[in-house]
Amino acid sequence: MISRATQPTVTNLSILFFATFLLRALVFQLYIRPNKYYHAPDSLDYHSCTLGLTFKGSFCYLDHPTPIYWRTPGYPWFLKQFYAHHRETITSIDFSDAATAQQAALWFQIFLCSFIPLILLFLALALTRSFWIAWMLAWISCLHVGFILNSMTLMTDGLGSILFYLFLYLFYLRFSLIGETARNKYNLSSMIGAAAALALYTWLRPMGEKVDILMTILLLFSGENWKTIWKKIILFGGLFFGLLSPWYIRNYHLTDSCFFWPSGLHLNLFSTSKIVRRVKNISIEKAHQQQSDATTQLTRQRYKEAFIKKTKVPCGYLIHQEIAMPWIRRYPGYFLYDFFVQILCTAFDLYSLQLMHFFHNTYHYEPLERYITEDIPDALYSKPLPISSRLICWLEFFFMLLMWTGIILGFWKFIIAEFISLFRKKSQLPAVTFLWLKLLPLAGAVIAMGGFFGCARLRLPVEPLLLILSLSFWYTVIVKRQPLSSGKIAL
Repeated sequence: MISRATQPTVTNLSILFFATFLLRALVFQLYIRPNKYYHAPDSLDYHSCTLGLTFKGSFCYLDHPTPIYWRTPGYPWFLKQFYAHHRETITSIDFSDAATAQQAALWFQIFLCSFIPLILLFLALALTRSFWIAWMLAWISCLHVGFILNSMTLMTDGLGSILFYLFLYLFYLRFSLIGETARNKYNLSSMIGAAAALALYTWLRPMGEKVDILMTILLLFSGENWKTIWKKIILFGGLFFGLLSPWYIRNYHLTDSCFFWPSGLHLNLFSTSKIVRRVKNISIEKAHQQQSDATTQLTRQRYKEAFIKKTKVPCGYLIHQEIAMPWIRRYPGYFLYDFFVQILCTAFDLYSLQLMHFFHNTYHYEPLERYITEDIPDALYSKPLPISSRLICWLEFFFMLLMWTGIILGFWKFIIAEFISLFRKKSQLPAVTFLWLKLLPLAGAVIAMGGFFGCARLRLPVEPLLLILSLSFWYTVIVKRQPLSSGKIAL
């Protein structure tokens, strides 16, 4: 029997929203804003992109005419609305000179991010039909240090998360795997909304390109006839790439190369540098500089060739990839090892590590390499830290232990044990197993995308999925029955 107190109402949803907003507003006003801790590693680049959009009306830097390829224009366009409103206060290209516009943008960003717990509440309801899991996820996201800190940095993570969670809700709302009992009839508007939300997210964070490919593959395993499946794939993929097509066209027009976002820099300066470091037995800093110099030299050569032949100027970030690939092909073992190490960083690093960077004034930049065997001890005991920040780090550490314990034990209970039982007894898989089969591919793929350079914020898009999976296990421990066993919920 479900009590009225557990059902989403205007009253309890309003309480959830205002509690979320008030907590973030206090943290921002009392801690982040006075110290300008919102200046994260990539913030300066977004600031420079926004200046170009605001004062030149084009996506290039004020002090350089070369078009920008490394950043997508979604977040700079968002910031431009506030830079343009406060343009009289911006008298130089210095980051701090735009503080008034930046803080106005961040206040609006915090307001928008305060809706995240509400979105996740309905996402969990759509996936699990459990009010217990849904409300637990909603309040965890309200108090979660990662959601709080990333809502108030001048980067794409907070704003992008809203769009990604809307995509998850709309995609999974009526998605069923082969063998799973469909709970709702497929709805065309859900697929259109999911594709649009993912496309908008990709304008902010280009990893959406790879997510679209994964979800298209996942659609092949939906429990519908092939004609319907292909209609959904064509609709989802066609709308997604159609909404991104202006940027593909722009980049092709400028470079004669078809791409949305070039990933070569990550590949060359973070992955290949570690290979060069081992092979040549030099420091990571020197290896990084050598790869950067090699790319600069080849880029100048290509620019000279383009000038002589009167062809279009190539994209330098694609040249990074050209420099990197021979090293990776020659030493695939080194590449895969380093890639796996960074995946571990993305999966297990602490969001509260940012507090240590705030205290030590190292929050403006990222190190060339990171290891959780160093990061976690630094946050918990190795480096000096105020007691309040240390306490938050320890609390998140214990919370992470609970979350990953639930995921590991749940994987055994709902996947391995259930498939063993299926083959032995020819029994049917329970609904919770299908939940895991639907969420694990996306959660794993997004975490794997952090293999070039791992950090906690890269798993933020799928943090709710990890929490749902973990909560589905702890639900069986606390409530003593499996989730998804109740009747349908009208959404």
